[in-house]
Amino acid sequence: MEERSLTYAKQYFRRNLGKYCADDCFESAIGEYYLREDEIESLKKYIIKNYPTYEEEINRRYNLIKGE
Repeated sequence: MEERSLTYAKQYFRRNLGKYCADDCFESAIGEYYLREDEIESLKKYIIKNYPTYEEEINRRYNLIKGE
């Protein structure tokens, strides 16, 4: 079963996508809901599956976040 924080992070991403660029929404959702590493991976997969045009942008930000 999916964690509640991950569900909220997905909703947060969708809600803010029209206002901000996808990679900023992705990183904001992670910070807003204190996602664990496995939840971050799930959020990334969700975004790429449902918004494939943002794949490169999301992967780039994901790699930056993992490198920190």
